[in-house]
Amino acid sequence: TALLLVSAGQAVNVLCGPAAVMLMMCGQQRAVMTISVASGIGLVGGSLVVVGTLGLNGVAAVVGVTTALHGIACWIRVRRSTGVWTHFGLGNLAEMIGELQRVLHQSRR
Repeated sequence: TALLLVSAGQAVNVLCGPAAVMLMMCGQQRAVMTISVASGIGLVGGSLVVVGTLGLNGVAAVVGVTTALHGIACWIRVRRSTGVWTHFGLGNLAEMIGELQRVLHQSRR
């Protein structure tokens, strides 16, 4: 259960795309630092609150939530400061599959 909770948070973070990296490449390291410190404080504080009553699964839930919130916060900050979405879109998936099919079709000739 604990691994599932942590993995769910990481999945949300992955779906947000490389938002933190993009912020740093755009010169917004302080924003990433602020978000990371806030996430760290939430992680430690939340873990201390739940460890006594919920144990390992409670701490894993806090880790998952703070990981997801870190990704979401960076994702929103990128959109507001650059106008770019960094998340993965299904429209992109369809375009990539179409391009892959085209390349494979050409290579068979």
